[in-house]
Amino acid sequence: AVNECEVTDVHTHLFPDTHGSLMLWGIDELLTYHYLVAEYFQSAPMNIHPEFFFSLTKLEQANLVWQHLFIDRVPISEAARGVVTVLDRLLPKGIEIDDIESIRNWFNQQDPAEHIENVFKLARVKYVVMTNIPFVPEESQHWKPNKAQLSSRFRSALRCDPLLSSNWSSVCNELVKHGYDTSTTGARLFLNDWIDIMKKLLRFKISEYLMASTPHNFKVDSNDPLASFNQCSCALTTFSSNTESSSSLSASTSNMIPFSFVKPRPRQHLLLNCPIMEINNSDKTNTKKKKNTFKKNQDNGEDGDGDLNKKRRVNIMSSENNGFDNEKNQEVDEDEDDFVGGSELLEKVLIPVAIQRQLPIALKIGAHRQVNPDLKAGGDGVVTVDLSDLQTLLQRYPHVKFLATLLSKTNQHEACVLANKFRNLHIYGCWWYCNLPSIIREVTSMRVELLGFAFTAQHSDARVLEHLIYKWDHARVVIADVLVENFSKLVETGWEPNEIQIKREVERVLGGAYNEFMDK
Repeated sequence: AVNECEVTDVHTHLFPDTHGSLMLWGIDELLTYHYLVAEYFQSAPMNIHPEFFFSLTKLEQANLVWQHLFIDRVPISEAARGVVTVLDRLLPKGIEIDDIESIRNWFNQQDPAEHIENVFKLARVKYVVMTNIPFVPEESQHWKPNKAQLSSRFRSALRCDPLLSSNWSSVCNELVKHGYDTSTTGARLFLNDWIDIMKKLLRFKISEYLMASTPHNFKVDSNDPLASFNQCSCALTTFSSNTESSSSLSASTSNMIPFSFVKPRPRQHLLLNCPIMEINNSDKTNTKKKKNTFKKNQDNGEDGDGDLNKKRRVNIMSSENNGFDNEKNQEVDEDEDDFVGGSELLEKVLIPVAIQRQLPIALKIGAHRQVNPDLKAGGDGVVTVDLSDLQTLLQRYPHVKFLATLLSKTNQHEACVLANKFRNLHIYGCWWYCNLPSIIREVTSMRVELLGFAFTAQHSDARVLEHLIYKWDHARVVIADVLVENFSKLVETGWEPNEIQIKREVERVLGGAYNEFMDK
């Protein structure tokens, strides 16, 4: 049943062929993926520096990795064996699995759109959820204006990492560029408009969820920044585009959702700067890091002794699409931008939008970015985090649905217990450094024993198209073993599920439970 089931891949970094160079596929992308680049440098000669490696062309990098990890060594690691699995499943007869030039020529002959469909069928994937970042111009250009509808194989998740990483300056730059107010009000409107943009291009529905990868030092404010919600009628309003879904809520349900009682207003009312919903910098203005001050003053042509409170003026133009009635100027205090806490932005931007649009929030927890920046994308590490922050969010927002995946093996048990206690939490996948057969086996067994089938066993986290093949092939073997073992124990006690029941539960852990959680 596990091998036959079409899976829902609830989190990937894949793109369709309509997104041009953002769609990563082929042997050279497989070989230069950061898993293998990091593995290459574990044993590469010390005189080969990362700076030299990354100065090479993609083909030259791929050839180095191929020679070092696949010819000079046996490709036994999970990432290296994964490439072998892909080649074994994809290549036609007559092409030797160790002939890199013949392999490269075969990939070059493939039509991208047809190749996507072939890979999805081989991997038995129904559809994938992409990771779409509106703050990245290289990506956002592929969504507007008036782009063609995407294949039904691809669905969207709106990724908002800058909000949780306290990178308010980055957010403001993008808001200004597109004519939005540089405030939490403008940020909420920006995200809402992007949800609508993606809705037009997706064949099924709006974005699956909002998501972010939390920084390793992310902390949720112990004091609820939105405790005054119920005293302010302008803090949250129902968007006109969501009036129908809001009005369909039962009285008992709607009264439990913050601001569901507020009548829909025209979009321009969302530009009101409610003090409750705006950023509080009062306690942060004196904590400016000297190096940042020096850099900013240098950027202004000063020698580092300039005015610490120097402000820039940004011009926000009138636009039908952003709700502004008049051209106006706005001041942004660059010295304060860097101090906005990720928790504050989460609770004043992301969560209000999730409530308004009735979208879950997916959190990827436990990555420590750039522990070795020389390796670029391969330089990220892992930390064991304090999950009391996740517990606080679950308690504080019982009617916001959260999905979570944990990078550290150590955090998996506590996360499982939280999912058992909070119905608004869904645990999914074995992410990144946990995507190893030995860890998948242990974690899946624990989840079955604690949660039954109310979890999603795996997601591929694929960035290269062909990753779908090996990640799902390898995971299916382990997941099947775990389920056989647990079903066998059940039979030994005298309860024997029939074939239909077994198939139903297999479908649950391979995507069905995710869809049930999203729909409830």
